[in-house]
Amino acid sequence: MDFDPEEVFSKFEQMQSTQRVGLLFRETLALRDFARKKLCPFVATSFRPPFEEGLELAVLLLLERVALWTDTLAALDNAAHFQAVAAGQRCLFELLVDLKLLLNQPELVALFHEFTFVERYYVTKQQASVVGASETKSSKTTMEATFLTDPANIARYQKSRQHLWRKESATSRVMHWSGIVLSKVVKSLGGDIERRYVEKYPYACWLERIKAKYSGSRSGGGSYGIRWR
Repeated sequence: MDFDPEEVFSKFEQMQSTQRVGLLFRETLALRDFARKKLCPFVATSFRPPFEEGLELAVLLLLERVALWTDTLAALDNAAHFQAVAAGQRCLFELLVDLKLLLNQPELVALFHEFTFVERYYVTKQQASVVGASETKSSKTTMEATFLTDPANIARYQKSRQHLWRKESATSRVMHWSGIVLSKVVKSLGGDIERRYVEKYPYACWLERIKAKYSGSRSGGGSYGIRWR
């Protein structure tokens, strides 16, 4: 029997809200089981020193995040968790986009690995500006100050921003490791990824799609009066 995704999605749209939630949760459990049985062992056995910051390590790191997210989503079995579920669904889709982008353009792998350092430095710098205005000091803030003032780190941060992402302003933030906004990445990938972004991704943006009404009293199942659609 042929599988028609469009037909399945059409039937899904016609289901009652409680049926949709139940179906999606069962599918999430299946993904979690697959990740535990197949993906996690593969990732665990593939991490072998020395770790070279190449394409293989980048893919393994992304797969590890996929496995962790599926494990998290499988624990969210209540309607009151809808915000966390929506965030997890968005992250899983964006991880899929990252994987596709890296495999299609492996020359971007240097940006992927360097982004971790650049983002850490940027966030630490922002936090230090707040802490510096207060009298709160700790060993953690001392360690952060050492990290920020290290001449090698300063030079690396500035060089990476300017040469890899063309960021000249000291206050501008690198929002994604590729330096490309999600919609443009999706359009460049095209095909099924673009279709999912247009048709399915908005469902994970609960402010746009999920209409929750609060009755003011706690209802059954711990949903605090939330009525799905």
